[in-house]
Amino acid sequence: MNNQQLMDSAVKDAMEFRMVYPEIYYKIQPFVLMMCDEMDAYGTGMPTQEMIDHMTDHIYDNLCRMYPELRESAEETAKEVNVQFRPYGYGRRRRRGFLGDLINILLLTELFGRRRRRFYY
Repeated sequence: MNNQQLMDSAVKDAMEFRMVYPEIYYKIQPFVLMMCDEMDAYGTGMPTQEMIDHMTDHIYDNLCRMYPELRESAEETAKEVNVQFRPYGYGRRRRRGFLGDLINILLLTELFGRRRRRFYY
């Protein structure tokens, strides 16, 4: 099997696994993809932590405008597990709770994936 066939197989496998993602993924991911496409259009390299925080906040705000129930659900979940939005041990603030963390994870995964693919061609 050549390199292209391996990549095609990996993409197919990834697509099959994504079919089982929870509904919230399908709500967040389009916003993440748009943000990354916008970044790529301007030709910027890997963003700084400040830029990532800004992008996460922007996605969070747009997502909550489109799906206001997500903000309410995230706040209720935080109350249920008794989590307070307090600073991380590393000096970073947890401004957006679990929903913001999920957005951040999806954003970083997409950014790293896009940067890594450039080296295959």
